[in-house]
Amino acid sequence: MKNFLISWALLAALYVAIAPTLAEAQREARFEDYRVPIYRGVSHVPDFTGPGRKYRNLHTNITAGFAQGRHFAGHFVLFAIGCGAGCVSVMLGDLKTGRISDFPLGLEANYMLRFQVHPDSRLVKAHWEKQDGPGVQCVFEDVLLTGNTFTRRQTGVADGNCPAE
Repeated sequence: MKNFLISWALLAALYVAIAPTLAEAQREARFEDYRVPIYRGVSHVPDFTGPGRKYRNLHTNITAGFAQGRHFAGHFVLFAIGCGAGCVSVMLGDLKTGRISDFPLGLEANYMLRFQVHPDSRLVKAHWEKQDGPGVQCVFEDVLLTGNTFTRRQTGVADGNCPAE
């Protein structure tokens, strides 16, 4: 009995010690938590040479995306290119260099993908619909840009269609 009480007390102490860490990790990310300065220099056009050669067949769409996409993370632009019936390919353009990159969400895996960004934040808040048996679910995910790497964290799933915006 004494060993049981000691074990229980240790587990309770451990829970109290890590509970704030778990709560912090699960809290909703906010754009202001990931602020970056906004680039005010010359905006470059897309670079279709070197690594950008693989995007040449999307030249018109990417050029339009650089010009009209949603400004993001200080010097980037994030834009979607439709691939039909709720499917989008999302691209990242670097306005400092003209570099083109893929975004980790999109195509058929993330049907009806929508995203929110702020010009001065590295955070992307995304949601999309997935078929779950006979029903539909809306998946919510935060995507964080650090350097040239995206980190994904699912933040929730709700039954039914996603909000329109």
